[in-house]
Amino acid sequence: RRRGIARRLVEASLAEIRARGGKAAYLEVVAGNLPAYKLYEELGFVAYTDTIQYDWEGNQSLEEIPLPTGFSLHPISSFDWKRRMAFALRITPPGILHYEPIREDRFRPPLLVRLIGPLLNRMGGSRSQQFAMASDQGQTVALIGSRFRTRLGGVNSLEINLDPAHPELAEFLARHALSTIQKASPGRRIEI
Repeated sequence: RRRGIARRLVEASLAEIRARGGKAAYLEVVAGNLPAYKLYEELGFVAYTDTIQYDWEGNQSLEEIPLPTGFSLHPISSFDWKRRMAFALRITPPGILHYEPIREDRFRPPLLVRLIGPLLNRMGGSRSQQFAMASDQGQTVALIGSRFRTRLGGVNSLEINLDPAHPELAEFLARHALSTIQKASPGRRIEI
């Protein structure tokens, strides 16, 4: 600490990114790490989002709660990239769009991945599930994506994207998603 090592590491990393033609760099900082915030701001970084990652040990049973009235939940294809992209375009705040524009290539898997991806996942001992929650009017209000292990070892992962206009759905979505992944692949830690 206080020897300039972090500054030199970040500066060297940025120089390497520029040398390879990179146009942007993103940093994730642990909440409350004020020395890191200060350093990154001095180097020209701008804070633009609050992403929180949780780890759930998966060793407790969860009771599901009833589906909220006026909404439906149904499985979707993991290759339904148009729905995911349209949802992201609708709910992403302008401040984040400045740094992470919504582009088709971020959502649309290449043809080879679409053709052999599911087979490779199964051979590697993992599966994925995708769900969409829609209002009675048919508007997508949440997307859930999970990847879970079918063989020993590893960690399960879960991503929930919720339209900020519907915060009342958060508890149902979290309980449903955790319960579903826990049943499919019990006893493993889940990164959320």
